[in-house]
Amino acid sequence: MDKYSLDIDAINQALVILQGKWKIQIISTLSNKKSYRFNELMKAIDGIGTKMLSSDLKILENNKIIERHVLDSHPVIIEYSLSLYGQTLSKLLYEMSEWGITHRNKQKGYNPNSHINHFLTIDI
Repeated sequence: MDKYSLDIDAINQALVILQGKWKIQIISTLSNKKSYRFNELMKAIDGIGTKMLSSDLKILENNKIIERHVLDSHPVIIEYSLSLYGQTLSKLLYEMSEWGITHRNKQKGYNPNSHINHFLTIDI
């Protein structure tokens, strides 16, 4: 197994950007199609509210994960798409999903007395 150094601050920074119920769902939805209008995203993401979608889109745009395109039309049309930088999250989200499935399956043997350690290296 190889050992890799982990930058815990960088991991925490990534988690801050992705935290919340909706951001990963927004990213995942945007990865399915070239672009979405606001109302299309509202319909595609079951349960999200207008204010939350607007807020999370702004956060993701400020972090260069998504791009906001204002089309020169009447009325003005705004579309959102995953940026090239945002597309780099695909592998990470897949790996997180796989880990989550494995973790969920192991929960049957969960020991409430166990604790989580902060690791600085990882064996792969």
